[in-house]
Amino acid sequence: MSDKTMQPLGPLQADLEAVFDGLQSEGLQFVSRPCRQPLGQIMVNFTDPDGNVLTLQ
Repeated sequence: MSDKTMQPLGPLQADLEAVFDGLQSEGLQFVSRPCRQPLGQIMVNFTDPDGNVLTLQ
């Protein structure tokens, strides 16, 4: 993907905060910490090696 748009990956069946902590300790670069959205889902954004911003929710 050449543009730097947000691309949803889909829901995780796990504690997103724990996933965030684990991936961050492995060196993944996050844009922000996990946060609850107005409709209740929890989301966090990270960048891939090409600079694309991806979302875990």
